[in-house]
Amino acid sequence: GIAAVQSNSTLLGLQKIELFKGLDSYSLRDIAAQCKWTRYSRNEYVMRRGDISCEVYFVVAGTLRITAAVGRGRRIIFHDIAAGEVFGELAVLDGKERSADAVAETACTLAILERHDILSFFERNPSAWPKLVEILCQRLRRTDQVFAEVALMQLPVRLAKAMLRILNGQIDSA
Repeated sequence: GIAAVQSNSTLLGLQKIELFKGLDSYSLRDIAAQCKWTRYSRNEYVMRRGDISCEVYFVVAGTLRITAAVGRGRRIIFHDIAAGEVFGELAVLDGKERSADAVAETACTLAILERHDILSFFERNPSAWPKLVEILCQRLRRTDQVFAEVALMQLPVRLAKAMLRILNGQIDSA
């Protein structure tokens, strides 16, 4: 029935999440049951810098952009988040406010876990910690690259590099 199809599609969506790869179907069903499943429309804010919340977001479908205002209506783009990726983990780990905005670039389906649920997941699956550390390191490297480009490169070079990153992201997700 519809519930079975919905259940199978949610499990398939979670299987694509890097953090959950390799989990058995029982563990995936457990996580799926704990998640709040939410859809966002294009250009809809999922979270805003300064928000206080203790949720981590898993992108099951769609693309989001992580940005921050830098004054006078200008924004810096940190990175795009595609299906299979996670965001919002910093506030969950350190309990502080959100450090950036997340806005849906396309219609998105997100699986959202509360802080206590994701920490409980890590207690039951300690092998997932290195995956999270790897994700955080990749993010930090991308952010460092963006800041270095802004500080050191002229606008045409920055635009060319940004376009290459976007194209590479589209090729990687195809």
